[in-house]
Amino acid sequence: MRVQRGFVGPTDDRNQYLTCNTCSRVTFEIISKTVRDMRVGQFRVGGTYRDTASQTKYTITRVLKVGMNECLLYVKPLVRAEAGADRARDRD
Repeated sequence: MRVQRGFVGPTDDRNQYLTCNTCSRVTFEIISKTVRDMRVGQFRVGGTYRDTASQTKYTITRVLKVGMNECLLYVKPLVRAEAGADRARDRD
């Protein structure tokens, strides 16, 4: 599987992502939020971030405050379990 690293939107945007060349799916690594967004969204390490555009949930692994009004969320995607694996686990 080949992936391509890039930025979302204009080059001054801070969101970083990977794009899978096989399925064209975008996976974020770093998401930029303002201090206000941080208060409203209650983002914290160990919490979750939901990307509504691609229907993906992420675990927040690190929060880094940069500058007066910006925070960077370092995220990892949550991997969904297969439906068959869930049924097998319920039987055990």
